[in-house]
Amino acid sequence: MKGNHKIIYQVSTDDGMGGERNMGFAAGNESDIKTYYEPYKPYKEADIYLRKIEVNIVTGEMAENIQILNQEKIRLESRLKQINDELK
Repeated sequence: MKGNHKIIYQVSTDDGMGGERNMGFAAGNESDIKTYYEPYKPYKEADIYLRKIEVNIVTGEMAENIQILNQEKIRLESRLKQINDELK
C-alpha cells in the first residue's frame, strides 16, 4: 500500500526481575533514543530494547481512493465470474 510511513520504536528495558518494562514510544535515531532513555532505566546494567514499528499515515484521500479501488475490484471479480460461467 502506498502512502506515508513513519518509523517509531517501542522502548523497553529489563525490569530487574526477569521481565521487561515498557518505557514508552519514540521516533528518531536509535542511538539517540537509547541515550535519551538511559537515565530512566530501573538499574544501571539494564539493557534498553527498541522494537521497530511502522506506522501508516492515512489521509482522507487515501481512504477514499482505497474505497473506490475496492468497489472496482468487486465489480471486476463479478464480471470475471460471469465470463467464466459463459465459457463453461
